[in-house]
Amino acid sequence: MIPVTIADIIAFGVAIIMTVDFTQSFNEAMDLKSTIERIASSNQQIKTIAKRIEVATAFAEDDYNKMKEKLAEGKATVMNNVSKAKGRLTFERNMDERKGVKLATLQKMSETIVESLKNKLMDEKYANQLLETLENEKVNLKTDNKKSYKSVFRMVKRNPGAVSRSYSAELDEIKKLIK
Repeated sequence: MIPVTIADIIAFGVAIIMTVDFTQSFNEAMDLKSTIERIASSNQQIKTIAKRIEVATAFAEDDYNKMKEKLAEGKATVMNNVSKAKGRLTFERNMDERKGVKLATLQKMSETIVESLKNKLMDEKYANQLLETLENEKVNLKTDNKKSYKSVFRMVKRNPGAVSRSYSAELDEIKKLIK
């Protein structure tokens, strides 16, 4: 039989370990949530801006379709690379590639707006508003940090069955980048 004092010490130690584990898991879950929300916001901003550009000028439609195809090709390339590679570093690289594709798309959208503005196809105030929104989105993409990627990677690796009702598409995208 275990003496009561030793049992109390063991119980206290286990309680401390469980508290630390819970705290770390909670912090990682919050990092995952914030990352997913940033991805969802970024995707929504890009979709909104793309729709505005499409409405603003008929000539931009061809450029938009080309950008959309390039984005799809870039996404397919990233997905192919992801399926072949494993590990946290690969995940970080894939997130960086994804960020690069989005930044290139945003840059192309900016160029399209500037060109439409030069050709007098778009109102100057409206164009400036779109350009400001695009610049804000670029800044948001550039501020993503690798620390949150590490946390997200660990969280999804430990819990591959994680589900999000609100951000299911973004969580699925992250899961695909990890595989």
